[in-house]
Amino acid sequence: MKTTSVIMHLALAELRMLHAVDPQAATRKAQRMCRSDADFMRGALPLIVPWLADAMGPGDPAGGPWTWSVGDAHQGNFSTLAVGKMDRDGVVPVTFGVADVDDEGPAPWSWDLARLLSSIAISTPTLKRSAFDELCTVTLKTYAEMMRRLSEGDTLATRLDANGLPEAVKTLIAEGSTEAQHKRFIASMISGAGLRARLKRGVDVIDDAVSEPALKMAWSRLAGLPAHTVLDLARRLNPGGLSSLGRRRWWLLIRETNPVPRLRLIELKERAPSALTRVLPASPFVPWVAESAPATQPVCSTMGGDPFQRVLRTAAGDCLARTRCHTRATLDIATLDGGDRRRLGHLYAQLLATFHWQGLAQLTPDAQARCAAIADAADGNQRLVAKRASQLASHLHELAVGYRATVKPLLRAPSAKSAKSVKSVKSAKEALVFT
Repeated sequence: MKTTSVIMHLALAELRMLHAVDPQAATRKAQRMCRSDADFMRGALPLIVPWLADAMGPGDPAGGPWTWSVGDAHQGNFSTLAVGKMDRDGVVPVTFGVADVDDEGPAPWSWDLARLLSSIAISTPTLKRSAFDELCTVTLKTYAEMMRRLSEGDTLATRLDANGLPEAVKTLIAEGSTEAQHKRFIASMISGAGLRARLKRGVDVIDDAVSEPALKMAWSRLAGLPAHTVLDLARRLNPGGLSSLGRRRWWLLIRETNPVPRLRLIELKERAPSALTRVLPASPFVPWVAESAPATQPVCSTMGGDPFQRVLRTAAGDCLARTRCHTRATLDIATLDGGDRRRLGHLYAQLLATFHWQGLAQLTPDAQARCAAIADAADGNQRLVAKRASQLASHLHELAVGYRATVKPLLRAPSAKSAKSVKSVKSAKEALVFT
């Protein structure tokens, strides 16, 4: 497909649909994606998936086998997290991992790797080609080795070696591990203490009497959650990241009780169909029933060992529930030395392989055999996937240029009359106007 065709038929159609539902969200998305190639890349998954299906689909050696994909595995979606279980001292350890699963779904194994590596090329334009090639080699080789170990039942391969992490990641983890940060985060969102703690209402947090009963009922039906008490629920108006624009979100405040009382903030977000499904409407996985994955429960790969990450099923559709924490710091790859870049490649591969393994284990009884097939494909196509990642980065640059040329003319300063309909977007001096 030509760039202009992609822009006109996909990008503008998506913006028009979002504009009809939420004009402010459409304006924010258009503005942010026009800033730079890197900003465009973060919100361009619906435009990337058709390219992946064409370049890395069934006709490409790297187009199969399939796995359970992160979907939007760009570099900015890997960060520090403090969302896991409490330790014996009542502290949640900080780790580093996949921080956004809004677009998880079935896809060929290579797509996450190509998406990740191309995003590094786009977001780090100062990175030398030799350094990028080395990072690709390390990441793809380690991924193949990881899938081979998992195919042999070696689940210990998924454990992160704290000593082997990049020094920059160790620094981020140390900076995010102070309990004072957690307390400041909670204090900024909560009033009161103990069982009387409540979410602070304000410009971005309001009551939602319509949705509250259904969401609390759906939450109460979840099984296997750690012991806790639900304290409060409110609507969140802050638009959040690019993937959240146009989706309704809520805060759920709970109080864990084991091993010590501790407040935890849960985000509930509308779980729209993944951008992958626009091109891949079918799945090669047949639902099956197992103790850990009943056929009626949607697949949900947990981030950072989050014990509260689930999918809520309501009459109005699915919501993704997950812990929101005080730390979500990302790496600046441009600042890393060669050793840290190589260690980061190992880490990226381990995180992606673990995610793929967890999804397959929920989807199919022959997860080990599928991992073996993926390991074979990864072993034989490392150079090809690296080449495809570079091609995707070039394609993204071309799309970004076309997007800016197409969308910027639609952004203009609102008149006094139209400003009322836009409700004076805080961070925007322009409104998206379709004529």
